[in-house]
Amino acid sequence: MARTKMDLKKRQVVLKPELLDESRNLSKLEASLKKQNIILYVDRMLLFTEYHFEVFESGSFPNGYTKEGTIRYKAGHLRFPFGVHLPAYTQEEFNAKKRPRGIVTINEVVAAPLKKLWGIEASKSGFNNRESMIYEMTEWEDRFYKDMTPDSLVSYYHFTFNGNAKKKEIDTLLKIVQPPEPRGY
Repeated sequence: MARTKMDLKKRQVVLKPELLDESRNLSKLEASLKKQNIILYVDRMLLFTEYHFEVFESGSFPNGYTKEGTIRYKAGHLRFPFGVHLPAYTQEEFNAKKRPRGIVTINEVVAAPLKKLWGIEASKSGFNNRESMIYEMTEWEDRFYKDMTPDSLVSYYHFTFNGNAKKKEIDTLLKIVQPPEPRGY
């Protein structure tokens, strides 16, 4: 399911991926976003810090919640997953072309200004509450996205992580999500 009419000033579910390749739904979304001067950005993998993989393994953040969501942001863009499953890496592993640590299954994608995300979404991303999320994402000196404000349009991916995916399952996924290498002639 893809929502083609979006009010990007409020929180709303805009995609519930079902396919390994959601290109058809993404092209519908892209046309709708263009009318609002927003560029669609497609994530073909998800990058997490080592800390997040430790949380996947241990089961929960110090706040008691499991890692079941992630905020994705790029100024002037709205981010969407390529499909229902994405490989998960650390930045270092991806750059070194190592195998992913597991597979993330995207249950739904929410689009909203950062300040409109729900408290439970903040908690499942590792923040103590909504207010600490907004502070840490927009004002904290060590924040990842330096230009983010409370009004910045973000994507929030609700997901489950499978760190026990079989080699064949990962190989199949990588063939689908990774574009072929350019061939020289």
